Amino acid sequence: MALTKLRSGGITDDAVVAAALATDSVGADALSSSAIARGDLPAGAILQVVSTVATGADTKSTSGFVDFDQLVASITPISTSSKIFVTATIYASSGSGYRFGFRIVRSGTAFHEPTSASNRRTTHTGGLGTNSANIDGCFTISLLDSPSSTAQRNYKVQGLAEQSGTIYLNRSATDTDNDTVFRAVSSITVMEVAQ
Repeated sequence: MALTKLRSGGITDDAVVAAALATDSVGADALSSSAIARGDLPAGAILQVVSTVATGADTKSTSGFVDFDQLVASITPISTSSKIFVTATIYASSGSGYRFGFRIVRSGTAFHEPTSASNRRTTHTGGLGTNSANIDGCFTISLLDSPSSTAQRNYKVQGLAEQSGTIYLNRSATDTDNDTVFRAVSSITVMEVAQ
């Protein structure tokens, strides 16, 4: 087996196998699985990322919060001390004058809810429907969660419109089929952050 010596940076022994440099990079087979342990990464390092993109249009009637099944991301934390950064971008519309909103739930449970809401609905973002050919808004949610568990967690977008109204995902309310009306894509991304 041929060996290559690297003289820059003080490496002068026969530690680097020439075959590992064939593509100008060191392949995974040339590193032991414990070369850089996740536990050695500093706080704030991203340990894993899961993302889901909703490309289809959807229509939901809402008498209460309803799931948007295209906007779900599941992650299994490596450490109980990790935090999960959750971000969602949602393009949506509703009926004329209807207030509507979205929230993210963790395995079916709401978290980071507004305080002192009394009879008001609690969401992470919201808007007002126009019942037009325009998409009513791009709604963004960004939250840092502390699940304190290594069990799988499912993060899902839920929506609600007042008076049991309808929410239209990735489209306008009228959704007229011509080249002046737009469709969009929404997404949810979860990232495990080392602590």
